[in-house]
Amino acid sequence: GIGLDPVFTKLKVSRRVASTWALLKGWLSQNLPGAAASLKGGAKEDEIREAEELAGGSLPEVVKELYRVFDGQSLDYDELKLTGERDSAYEHQRWLGILGGYNVYQHTVNTRMLPLRHAMHWTRYARERLHNITNTMLLVFCSFNFSKMYFLDAKDGGIYLVNTRNERFLAYPVASADAILLWLREYTRRLLEGIYGIGPIIPFMLERSKGISLFPLKGPERTHKVTRSVHIASSVIYMPEHSQGWTYSIRMRLLTPDEEGYMTPEARGFTRCQLTTRHWVIEKEDDTPQHVRGRGVIGIFPILTEGGWVLNRWSDPHRQYGRVEEKEVKGEFIYQSCTGSFPRGKEGSFRGDMNFVPNIESAPEGDEFQVEVKAFPMGYPKYLY
Repeated sequence: GIGLDPVFTKLKVSRRVASTWALLKGWLSQNLPGAAASLKGGAKEDEIREAEELAGGSLPEVVKELYRVFDGQSLDYDELKLTGERDSAYEHQRWLGILGGYNVYQHTVNTRMLPLRHAMHWTRYARERLHNITNTMLLVFCSFNFSKMYFLDAKDGGIYLVNTRNERFLAYPVASADAILLWLREYTRRLLEGIYGIGPIIPFMLERSKGISLFPLKGPERTHKVTRSVHIASSVIYMPEHSQGWTYSIRMRLLTPDEEGYMTPEARGFTRCQLTTRHWVIEKEDDTPQHVRGRGVIGIFPILTEGGWVLNRWSDPHRQYGRVEEKEVKGEFIYQSCTGSFPRGKEGSFRGDMNFVPNIESAPEGDEFQVEVKAFPMGYPKYLY
């Protein structure tokens, strides 16, 4: 019932590989067509043999099968990267990585599958600069800016996330001959079940950075709470490549009439409301809770309306979104930040509250009220994406 592409059935690949690609490409075609279109025709056998020579031995059969179906992603942005050139016409391709991404301050991730030619080029480059990779490892998935790198080890079959601090982590819990396939199948399941979805990778860029966002939309790493029709959703991503450990996303909006928990403007006491202050409680394992208080979030004071939020000089006093006189932005306001460094191996949780004022702070139409940010865990996930 999967509906395999007829092309897949003609290739010498297992049904598991064919079905994984069929499901993944099908989802991409419906949700991120540019990423689906970037999947490159299957790798040639001589390219596979050359990659094996570079890895010092035979690649796991599932790896060869994956590349026989699609030789990674063909993106002009990445082709120019090989020569050190840039062209603004291809900047939008940064967000087309099939493995998605996220952003926190100056740290941006969007991970693509490398064609074998690129994989070999950048593996040689990495071997000269990183001390924690071996001559059996091949760089197969990578962010457009190298902020996140996944190496396949031809020796044990493991898929490893490697950072610039000479640390490496298994992206799939066990190193085995089919680890990369099981890892991809789990990722595809998350797309199909709506755990990951499409959204702006960099909130300030809105639709101009639309891609697969790895902030969970459901599951144990996401919580939500409604207070007076203000909906606050929180989620977290573990970043082994970054010294701060976890990045979190706080999304806020006013419910609309067809949603559970909706209150009319008369019942809740306002048509719109503005964030004024926040209070976070970050708890680290075996440590005293840390309290963080401040005004707004990253210099923004969002004004929430039903169906969106208002961008103007009161909500964005520092013009972080550019010089916009007044604009209603559809959808939720998204704020992304990081938790601060934890001792290696320690876990924790994050919770808090935010204060809003009816209408806007400079012209309030009622008393300030508090909205809960429900606690979410900061743990070490079984799979790394």
